[in-house]
Amino acid sequence: MTSSPGAWPRSAPTIKDMGLISPDWDVLDWKQYTYIPLGTRVAIPNLARGCPFTCSFCSQWKFWRDYRLRDPKAVVDEIEELHERHGVGFFILADEEPTINRKAFIRFCQELIDRGLPDKVKWGINTRVTDIYRDRELLPFYRRAGLVHVSLGTEAAAQMKLDRFHKETKVEENRTAIRLLREADIFVEAQFIVGLDNETPETLEETYCMAWDWQPDLANWAMYTPWPYTPRCSRS
Repeated sequence: MTSSPGAWPRSAPTIKDMGLISPDWDVLDWKQYTYIPLGTRVAIPNLARGCPFTCSFCSQWKFWRDYRLRDPKAVVDEIEELHERHGVGFFILADEEPTINRKAFIRFCQELIDRGLPDKVKWGINTRVTDIYRDRELLPFYRRAGLVHVSLGTEAAAQMKLDRFHKETKVEENRTAIRLLREADIFVEAQFIVGLDNETPETLEETYCMAWDWQPDLANWAMYTPWPYTPRCSRS
């Protein structure tokens, strides 16, 4: 693998068949991996790699490059083994947006229900506001499958910022998605990005007030940072 001076290294081909690889969970010291709110062991498997969206602050769509989905049944096999072999009682899907393939996510949830796993293992995801908006009638079903925590990519309380981030979402959708998750008895964590070059004390106060008005269970504040592979940190 070679590259010219000052350029990113040339990328290796992506693994198209996700069924060909699997993590070695036995190498972990499981005593160190605890989901503190429930006091149980936690693991972070994945349903898919990649994301088709191009949010300007995110590096994942360039890092993984293309979207590749695992067999939902195989993922549940892995989760069942994590519970039985390592005592995992909570898992977080590592995907940037596990709900993007609606049919696959429904199959995943149904497989968990069919095996009775929601009585033993709870879980959380990070996903987009638009998917929650889209799946409003399915949220009780997701909750029955054991989904108890959603970290929601609200990102901003001003449409100008959302447009600048290339989020392809609306402020009112943020508010509605938070309400829908709370009504479905799913803990909602709203993510906000602050510190753009045009940020002022007034815009920070506006974002804070909007977050308070939306009433998520938790607000997560992240500083806008040029990560590798994001547009602000690209090199030729």
